[in-house]
Amino acid sequence: MNNLKTIKNGSFLVDIATINETELEIILQQQLEDIEWDFFEEQIGKLSGGIVVKENDNFRIEPMCCGDIGTTKDWEQIFETATDNWIQLWIGHPWIFYKRNNGMIEFSDYTESTPEDLKNIKSFFSISETDLKNQLSNIRKQQDEFEINIRKVLNKINIPHSERISKLITGNG
Repeated sequence: MNNLKTIKNGSFLVDIATINETELEIILQQQLEDIEWDFFEEQIGKLSGGIVVKENDNFRIEPMCCGDIGTTKDWEQIFETATDNWIQLWIGHPWIFYKRNNGMIEFSDYTESTPEDLKNIKSFFSISETDLKNQLSNIRKQQDEFEINIRKVLNKINIPHSERISKLITGNG
C-alpha cells in the first residue's frame, strides 16, 4: 500500500477517490478478517473518516475521533434545517456546530460543549449554501462509487454478503 497517500502529513485520512483496487482489497481483508459471518451485520462498522473542508490550503474541518464516512448523511441534512440556531454536526470528538445565515452556512470551531454551554458561539468560517450543496453532491457521487468499488472487490475475493457489507462500510445502508 505504498501508493496510499494521506491528505496531509500526520493525518490518517485518505481521499477515497485515490484508493486503488489493490489497496482497497488489503483494507477490506484487514477490516473483515475476524468476522463471524453468522453475525456479520453487528460486527462490521463504517470506515473511519468523513468529510474534510479545505479552503485554499487551509484545512477548516476534518473528521475527528470516532468520525466515519457515514457522516455524509449528517452533512446533507444541513439543507433540511430551516432554523438559524446553532445545530451540532457530528464529525467525531470534538464536534462542530453549524447554522444557516442569509444563504451562507456558518461553522463553529471544534468543541465538546452543548449549545446551552456556549452562550455566544462564534462563527469560525462560512461557505455559501450553493457551494456546499454542490460539493456535497460530488462527495455523495464519490461515496456511491466507492460503495460499488467495495462490492466489486468483495466479490473478487469471495466475501459473502458483498452488497450489504459495502453499504455497511460506507454508511449507505
